[in-house]
Amino acid sequence: MAIGDTTSASGNDSLALGSNSSVTLDNSVALGSGSTATAVSATTANTTANAVVSGKTLTLNQAPTNGVVAVGSRQIQGVADGALTATSTDAVNGSQLFQTATSLNANANALGTATSTALGGGAAYNTTTGAFTAPLYSLAAGTFNNVGSALTALDTQGSKYFKANSALVGASVSGTNAIAAGPAAQATGTNSAAFGNGASVSVTDGLALGRGSSVTLANSVALGAGSAAAAVSATTANTTANAVVSGKTLTLNQAPTNGVVGVGNRQIQGVADGALTATSTDAVNGAQLFQTATSLNANANALGTATSTALGGGAAYNTTTGAFTAPLYSLAAGTFNNVGSALTALDTQGSKYFKANSALAGANASGTNAIAAGPAAQATGTNSAAFGNGASVSVTDGLALGRGSSVTLANSVALGAGSAAAAVSATTANTTANAVVSGKTLTINQSPTNGVVGVGNRQIQGVADGALTATSTDAVNGSQLFKAATNLNSNTNALGAATTAALGGGAAYNTTTGAYTAPLYSLAAGTFNNVGAALTAMDGQGTKYFKSNSFGNGSTATGADSIAIGPDAFATQTNTIAMGNAAKATGTDAIAIGAGALATGSIAAGVSTKAGGGGAAFGDYADAGGSAQSTSTTVTKGTALGHYAVVETNDGVALGSRSVAATVAGVMGYDPATNASSTATSSTWNSTLGAVSVGGSGNTRQITNLAAGTADTDAVNLAQLKALDTEFENVADRAVLYDGALGSPKDTLTLAGANSTDGGVTNGTRVTNLSAGALAATSTDAVNGAQLYSSLSSVGGSTASLLGGGAAYNPVTGTISAPSYTVQGNTYNDVGSAFGAVDSDLSSLNSSLTTGAVGVVQRTASADEMALVSAGGTGAAPGTSQKLTNLSAGTLSATSTDAVNGSQLFSTNTNLSSLGNSAAVNLGGGAAFDPATGTISAPSYTVQGNTYNNVGSTFGAVDSALTSLDIQGSKYFKTNSLVTGSVASGVNAIAIGPDASATQANAIAMGNAAQATGIDAIAIGAGALATGSIATGVNAKAGGGGRCVR
Repeated sequence: MAIGDTTSASGNDSLALGSNSSVTLDNSVALGSGSTATAVSATTANTTANAVVSGKTLTLNQAPTNGVVAVGSRQIQGVADGALTATSTDAVNGSQLFQTATSLNANANALGTATSTALGGGAAYNTTTGAFTAPLYSLAAGTFNNVGSALTALDTQGSKYFKANSALVGASVSGTNAIAAGPAAQATGTNSAAFGNGASVSVTDGLALGRGSSVTLANSVALGAGSAAAAVSATTANTTANAVVSGKTLTLNQAPTNGVVGVGNRQIQGVADGALTATSTDAVNGAQLFQTATSLNANANALGTATSTALGGGAAYNTTTGAFTAPLYSLAAGTFNNVGSALTALDTQGSKYFKANSALAGANASGTNAIAAGPAAQATGTNSAAFGNGASVSVTDGLALGRGSSVTLANSVALGAGSAAAAVSATTANTTANAVVSGKTLTINQSPTNGVVGVGNRQIQGVADGALTATSTDAVNGSQLFKAATNLNSNTNALGAATTAALGGGAAYNTTTGAYTAPLYSLAAGTFNNVGAALTAMDGQGTKYFKSNSFGNGSTATGADSIAIGPDAFATQTNTIAMGNAAKATGTDAIAIGAGALATGSIAAGVSTKAGGGGAAFGDYADAGGSAQSTSTTVTKGTALGHYAVVETNDGVALGSRSVAATVAGVMGYDPATNASSTATSSTWNSTLGAVSVGGSGNTRQITNLAAGTADTDAVNLAQLKALDTEFENVADRAVLYDGALGSPKDTLTLAGANSTDGGVTNGTRVTNLSAGALAATSTDAVNGAQLYSSLSSVGGSTASLLGGGAAYNPVTGTISAPSYTVQGNTYNDVGSAFGAVDSDLSSLNSSLTTGAVGVVQRTASADEMALVSAGGTGAAPGTSQKLTNLSAGTLSATSTDAVNGSQLFSTNTNLSSLGNSAAVNLGGGAAFDPATGTISAPSYTVQGNTYNNVGSTFGAVDSALTSLDIQGSKYFKTNSLVTGSVASGVNAIAIGPDASATQANAIAMGNAAQATGIDAIAIGAGALATGSIATGVNAKAGGGGRCVR
């Protein structure tokens, strides 16, 4: 239809209204003088690049399904508020765009202001221009304009030669002029000092060194490890998003006052810029929305970039994807990705794994590749999915989530109970006046070039997506504005959440109200609610009583709860302490104090002092097995006290300057009785530890002021030795002495008295009261008369007794009478003759036993058969049966030919009974074992109301029931597909739908070919793809932490 001078309408079902207007595209409309609706303009609108808003690519341009509406670069005034929904094709007016921009601008300003306040240090956000002023932190090490650099400066400066590595509670000092260093270390006494994890000093002038060391006596020192302290954990805050746009509740839907204008899902081209005021009802074009989105995008990018710059630590904001990279602060104590504390990862287990509780009708999935889950859920469209009580999808690629949700428009999504995805009715909106958007003055109102088109305050429905470019004059619909606002809101929420997470200290961003909660940092100097003030307080504390003057390398404390103080000092193990230039504490609980001191699990105090293996060395160049002066590096538990004192053996003690302890344990003491080393094994005669040395080669010293010893292991003094010499002189007169002069061999001892010439019958000296000497092959003891008489009597008597046969010993004459032996009736008087007779008889008996002719077991007539013979029986006629007792257990094996005894057979019978009982119990069903018959009664199993008496038939019934159950499926879970099944290869992952794939931990993929490929990713809808993000809707795609809802 063509109405007006020189108008033309050559497209099918087209309308040209106005002078010189023309339509060459089917199903299109040209309104106003000079307006044209052609195929060229429609194609241009469809191929325009997608717009990027706040770092997100928005797919806002779609091909019109019913042509276009061209108005020749005119305003469309009197446009009622269009519906703002995900599927809306309504035109939106200037007041709706103004309201959306104003709301987003307020949230962006609030977030910028809150961020600058939390950062402190003079950081500022200009709500007029959108400019961000970075903070300036003035510390002892210099000035810094981001949090990361300031934290690094604090970590590397502080005390250059003081390092600690612990997450436990800090030290406390309450004593006057006191010092405490180490987790939970306490110094409460005047002039006291506590160094180490849990070290404590409660008295005046006390010093505690080492984990858990404690001093409670004034003027005392405690060295070494003791107690432990508790760890302090840090927490972070979580935020929750909601469905409110940019933190504001927008009332945008009101009934139109004069009806609607339908354009049949067409573009409206040539729309002049509509007025953007609180009362405007003008339609806005693509250029206006593009300019608004571009301006807001620039501001969001500037704010994200400024925030990441201020946070430092590698924090980054990607202006292309909108992704925010959290900072990473690398300190000596570890790495952290927020200012307050490290985030605690939440590991949700999901549901294990699908539950339903309902007595309503079952789900129905009749569409090809469809999914239905929930009572009465219906999925009748191809590739559709319905989840929830009464949820329904009747179109292709639709997704309904929630009780009573429904989708009747293809490629649409309904989320939430009672929601619907269908054609929507006309609505209007409330607006708020404001001329500035996100800190930028936008010039988006221009005079129309070809007049205006009034539609009488009506809605224009069915408006296709307009092109979003800087020169576009297309009308934009509600879905485009809604999608832009939703994406900007998501980015604002994400930026707010990331900023508060990086700040830590309880900082929070409320995505519902847009309110920002400042952090609270609790430090020793007080509490602070911004980073700048907290850093200044930390920098100002320092160590009041700790000073150093050096240009050497810093100290290193890599062990848990360790302390290193001094240039190049190293404390590398748990609870170690290293104090001094190049001091090294390399073993657990080791303490090294002094320049060059080395303690490998021990205590070393002094210049270049060395201690290892649990030893202790005190004094310059002292060495208790640490290396260097010591000839052995494996000495353990040595003690070296003094300048150049050295311990070269385990448990040795070197006392005094240049003393060397080199004598090992196990030295035997001198025995004056033998004039040689003692052979006794007691600790009185045999040393059990390394020796104590008070000198060395060419270096000796007296031990003076030694008290007299009393115990066997006490040292004796010279006074005790003099008294002993006097006692020796008093006994020498009555003593028996060796022959020869002093020093002669002690091989002869002559008793005093007249010499005997008759073998001692007369003269000589009798030794009386002589105890019995040892009688052994090597004994050199003297024997007495009683021993000699007893020995002779014993030998004679025992010999006669052993000979037997009536032999007897005469102690008077010392002779033994001849024996008498009877063998097989013959008499013999010596052992040799008797044994000759026995040998002859044994040979005869052996021959009879070999042939089996004699004995209780004899060979029968059969060559390979033996029989137990009764009394008087023979092998051929054994007599009554005999019992064979005391038979050892025979070998039980496949090749054994041993006889078995009664206990073995009894054990076998018992095991058979146990096996029968066990088999009956495992069969169940009332089965029982009868030990008398060795049989098991048949069980009785009931499956689906039928009884079975054997396992095979029972499993057959179970198999049939399982097959039926597999066919029926779950009452509330239905699928209809012939394509590849789902795959859930990630830990705790869930995949539901044909070819659905959840490949990472905690990932969820629901829908035909849905893919969740990142950790915690959620992809819902046919063809949805989520790479570490949330994508909801048909072919929805999301990555980099973003969210996409289609």
